[in-house]
Amino acid sequence: MARTAALAYHAVTDEWPNSLAVSVESFRAQIHGLAERGLHGVTLAAVARSGRRDEIGVTFDDGFANVATAAKPILDELGWTATVFVVTDAVGRAEPMLWLGGSKAESASERLPLGWDDLDGLAGAGWEIGSHGRTHRLLSTLDDESLDDELRTSKETIEARGFECASISYPYGELDDRVIAVAARVGYTAGSGLAGRFRPADPMCIPRVAVSGADGRLRFAVKTSPFFLAARRTAAWSCLESIRRAGHPLGI
Repeated sequence: MARTAALAYHAVTDEWPNSLAVSVESFRAQIHGLAERGLHGVTLAAVARSGRRDEIGVTFDDGFANVATAAKPILDELGWTATVFVVTDAVGRAEPMLWLGGSKAESASERLPLGWDDLDGLAGAGWEIGSHGRTHRLLSTLDDESLDDELRTSKETIEARGFECASISYPYGELDDRVIAVAARVGYTAGSGLAGRFRPADPMCIPRVAVSGADGRLRFAVKTSPFFLAARRTAAWSCLESIRRAGHPLGI
């Protein structure tokens, strides 16, 4: 039976009114609910290696500082690990990350990136440090040289800090064949997006579902159901998604 291989979170906070910011209590309820279903949270690389049906990847795109302060303590309650995908040019900078929209002043403290010391602490707790690109650009729009730089430089930057970097989360959730091929060529062994039909047999396209602040108990249950993942393998899903994304071409 089909399963949700991984979940994609962004921020976990009560202080940022953005659709991709999940409240602390919602996150706790979701994670504990998965545990009650017999699932165990692991890194994306672990999902790529094992493919066990009792494991679900827990991932965080962008690298917001609240991942360490709000999400990790909840995962620690269950002894779960996760993957955080960082934008390497943003790590350690005391400036809010702006690509999800809003003004620079809006919830600025909740949009700050993790620092390298934060990542060291996460890695020490068994978390995976993955790449979300060097500057969070839409990779399919780049020429070959710029694309190679985004993927290779971000990986090398993470590894230069002493972390293994095996996984990539494609910015804006995009699955593009050229981007995926370059990512594999520069050394990534696992990858995931959010857009397009799932390709569950390919470790560079691991099925992952985005979780938003609008996901209540019922909607989260549907998103993590076998039916939902099965639907995302169909041509009909691709048609529906193309219509949805037409109004928000860089939406997730």
